[in-house]
Amino acid sequence: MLGLSCAELRRKDRPGLKDRVLPILEKMKEVANKARNSISNIQSAHPNHFICPISKDVMDEPCVAADGYTYERKAIEKWIETNDISPMTNLALPNKNLLPNYSLLSAILEW
Repeated sequence: MLGLSCAELRRKDRPGLKDRVLPILEKMKEVANKARNSISNIQSAHPNHFICPISKDVMDEPCVAADGYTYERKAIEKWIETNDISPMTNLALPNKNLLPNYSLLSAILEW
């Protein structure tokens, strides 16, 4: 509402910067600083979908296998050298092709 009142056409209808606007902006800044500080104090755990189901580590090079699951490239390559089944479903893998999961990689890098 304060923002809308600042857009009044006549100057006398607009709130004063010193007595009305500045105190509210300072209070908003204080609240934002408290929120930022409380977030930085929380240890951020990695999301579960960043973890390779084989190696149990955050993936550096996520790839989608034929079973539709995403794995760390090195871990799934090692797995498919000796197995023809999915490590997640225990069903036969129709092929051993791996596709890079760029969307997940981007999310991991941003995190």
